[in-house]
Amino acid sequence: MAVEQSDRPLARYAWSTLLTAVAAMARLGLTPLLGSHYPLGTFYAAVAVIGWFWGVGPAVLAAVLGYLAGAYLFLGREAASLTTSILELCAYAIICSALIALVYRVFERQRRLDMALSAHEFTRQEEKRAAEALALSERRYRSVSEAFDFGMWSADADGHPTFLSPRLLDFLGVPLEQAEARVRAAIQAPPRDIEEAYLRWDRCKVSGEPWDWEYSLRGEDGSIRRVWCRGVPLRTASGAVSSWAGLNLDVTERYEAARARDHARQQLEAVTNAMPVGVAQCNRQFEYVWANPAYARVIGRIPEQSAGMPGRRIEEFLGREMFQRLEPYYVRALGGECVEYEGPGIGSVDGNQWVHATYTPLWNSDEPLPVGWVVAVNDLTERRNLEHQLRDANRRKDEFLATLAHELRNPLAPIRYATQLLKPGTPPEMAADASRMIDRQLAHMARLLDDLLDVSRITRGALEIRRETLDLRAAVMQSVEAARPLALAGEHSLQTELPDHPLPVRGDEMRLLQVIGNLISNAIKFTPPGGWIRLSAAIEDATVVVRVRDSGRGMTPELLRHVFEMFIHGEPNSPEQTGLGVGLSLAKQMIELHGGRIEAHSDGPGRGSEFRVFVPRAAELPAMQELAANAPPVSVLGAEGIRVLVVDDNVDAADMLSEFLKLAGYQTRVAYDGRSAVEMAEMLEPAVVLLDLGLPYLNGFEVARRLRSLPWGGSACLIALTGWGQEEDVQRTREAGFDEHLTKPVDPERLLARIIMLTRGRRSLGIAQSGK
Repeated sequence: MAVEQSDRPLARYAWSTLLTAVAAMARLGLTPLLGSHYPLGTFYAAVAVIGWFWGVGPAVLAAVLGYLAGAYLFLGREAASLTTSILELCAYAIICSALIALVYRVFERQRRLDMALSAHEFTRQEEKRAAEALALSERRYRSVSEAFDFGMWSADADGHPTFLSPRLLDFLGVPLEQAEARVRAAIQAPPRDIEEAYLRWDRCKVSGEPWDWEYSLRGEDGSIRRVWCRGVPLRTASGAVSSWAGLNLDVTERYEAARARDHARQQLEAVTNAMPVGVAQCNRQFEYVWANPAYARVIGRIPEQSAGMPGRRIEEFLGREMFQRLEPYYVRALGGECVEYEGPGIGSVDGNQWVHATYTPLWNSDEPLPVGWVVAVNDLTERRNLEHQLRDANRRKDEFLATLAHELRNPLAPIRYATQLLKPGTPPEMAADASRMIDRQLAHMARLLDDLLDVSRITRGALEIRRETLDLRAAVMQSVEAARPLALAGEHSLQTELPDHPLPVRGDEMRLLQVIGNLISNAIKFTPPGGWIRLSAAIEDATVVVRVRDSGRGMTPELLRHVFEMFIHGEPNSPEQTGLGVGLSLAKQMIELHGGRIEAHSDGPGRGSEFRVFVPRAAELPAMQELAANAPPVSVLGAEGIRVLVVDDNVDAADMLSEFLKLAGYQTRVAYDGRSAVEMAEMLEPAVVLLDLGLPYLNGFEVARRLRSLPWGGSACLIALTGWGQEEDVQRTREAGFDEHLTKPVDPERLLARIIMLTRGRRSLGIAQSGK
């Protein structure tokens, strides 16, 4: 049964009024048939119809209007009693109420049925829409899952996978049921890391916290991909975890890029940390972004402080004054300009640091101005000091060369003049004076050349120290006696204070004589006429100390600091006493080669100087050596029976040396080339051969080897006389069979001493015999 109701309430009541009027008219039309019976009959039908179609309210209105119309039209005409009217009204009311109740009951049942049908239809539609939404969501879920590399995943509350993306399953090469075990086996990580990750996963399953992990996964084909896994819990209405949902992302490219970036950064850090150049990056806020240890060092900090510099202001480390000095350079760099600074730094204690800094702006592609700058700082302090030292050394070199030219020219002039006095007709006294003067000047030139050779040997580490146990008193006395003529010429008092007991040392007698002689000569040179030089020697603990004290010019503190450096010398008493400035440096290095040291002291200018030589003390001298040290020199006894062959391509030098040896009593012969020397030696069988090395036809080495091969050559004394005095030259002469190596010009007395020593015990060789 259909019930139609208007959506407008007034229309229902209007229809109720209209139908009530129709019922009244129908009763009027039935009056001829019904008469006075059933005066309200048609109104019962109207109430029923109105209640059925329009509800209770319009039905009640129809009942009231129907009674009023019936009472007016039909009941009022009959003179009925009040009782009858009341009964009629009650009967009408009961019947209408029953009709209305019946209609209401039917209407309510229909309404409920309609509501139930509507609710069922709505539920069916909602279920349909929900199914469609679920299907759409599932399609979207799978689409999103496939959009990502390894897609979405889901698992039950215990963490067992219920869904994995097909792409991940294809990569693993297993179905979903085997995926959990396959994933654990395919993870490429240390076992400890895997164990910790799964323990954390177990804790997340209990606590319901989100879980994530990044790891490397090996696929079925052997390739390795980097996977980032993220999972979140899905909860019921009560808050319990019902399942898990998550995402697997293939982050291999990002991981490889990060590793490459980290590797590049590590390489950059390794390079910058190893660089001696200080490098730092700063931003527009004048803060450090990073700095290498060398930068911390160059600004006067310890290298470890570079780690704490990022984020801190430049002014904190450089100080206000230095920051203000460099701020204009920072501003120019932030304006996009590459700028350089060279000047004082702050990284040295003495304030003498000198740095060179280059400021290079840094740009971002989306920024119109630089975001900061990179500074590279070079500490030029050492280089600047070296430049000063080189300039100073160059100045000293120029002074040295000028002094050397002066020192070498000075002796040549008197020698040249003296040669004129040796011509025939010169009085003997003048000739003798000229000869002595030539000897002095030649000795002076020989000392200059010896000093230069010693400088070269020491520089190359080739100076040989021939150690023997000797009494240092003898070296002191010989040095004093050798310097006494020079002291007398300068009107100096030369005094000695030596103990009665020996002063045993282990050293090279010739080098010790050279050291003490240099100190005495230096004292004479810088002591005014009438002054004194005092030498003393004594044993102090484990050393023997020789003191050379003078009353001379003294030294300033500045000169005292550099007195042992090469080419350093003070102002002598006269221009004739200038030197090369190498004597004290040689003395210091020679004493250090003996294991000792040398010190200089002075109370200031005009207060004299004192040099102290410390040489390690040796064991006591053997008795025979001590007697030999005090014995008189051996005379050239029997020299007239010893044959000497002089070989030199310098005719004048060979002839003069031959004449000198003849005066000493030797029988001499001269050869001017190597071939003639061998031939003359075969005939002469000399006891001593004085042999130059640079000879025509056959050099000195070849001559020596040929002489040694002769029957008598093994016992002959071969002495090399040469201008080559380097250590390798000495070694070559030894290998060629020479007994001695002497560097030109040779002191004649020393040459005689060496010949006497070498021919001692060999007198049976080279002695003139009858018939020869």
